[in-house]
Amino acid sequence: AYLAEGLRAAMFLAENKIKGFVHLTPCKDGYTVSEFIPPQEKQPDYPSSFFKGKKIPKKGYFTCGVYYIPAPIYYEEEQIGRFPCVLLGFDEKDQLMTTAPQIKYNPQEMLKDFTNYFTKYCPKVITVRDDRTEALLKNYCECMDIAIMRSDFIPHLEEIYNDFCSHLDAR
Repeated sequence: AYLAEGLRAAMFLAENKIKGFVHLTPCKDGYTVSEFIPPQEKQPDYPSSFFKGKKIPKKGYFTCGVYYIPAPIYYEEEQIGRFPCVLLGFDEKDQLMTTAPQIKYNPQEMLKDFTNYFTKYCPKVITVRDDRTEALLKNYCECMDIAIMRSDFIPHLEEIYNDFCSHLDAR
């Protein structure tokens, strides 16, 4: 039913040469068209308000990446599985994973958990694996004056992700 409704709506848009983002409401003659105004995304004040006035020393290098969990996770109240994200990272000096992976649906919660790790010091440079990770950490890095570097392939981070997934499979 939803697929058929979507096709009818697409045909209506094409036949009437309507372009851009619009809101369609079904009616007996087809659809009524109104302007779609997306909600304004509120910029979080975290982490800037959290670290305001705090001088945290910078040392070392950190590498991290946002990964999707490869299998859906089901909760009792939900009938549809979700594919949440996890932010994995490690300190390059020790090559050890330094953040406990937290499976999250909300990127801001993931960022908050990540930044809580850096209460005594923060890295000089954070190397990220992709645009998604860079976008997540951009505000934090600007606030803390941390350089962001990009590397499309980070072998040790891939090993951590594969190990993390194998522990999920064991559950």
